[in-house]
Formats: sequence, structure tokens, C-alpha cells
Amino acid sequence: DGVSDALASGLRQLRDLRP
Repeated sequence: DGVSDALASGLRQLRDLRP
């Protein structure tokens, strides 16, 4: 699912940005 993939990618970026 493209939407799920994009959502997971966004969450992954946020987690990576957090210290």
C-alpha cells in the first residue's frame, strides 16, 4: 500500500530526527 509506505517512511524520518 503506497499510503502505508509513505506513512511508515514519514514516521521513520521523525524517529531518526529525534535525539
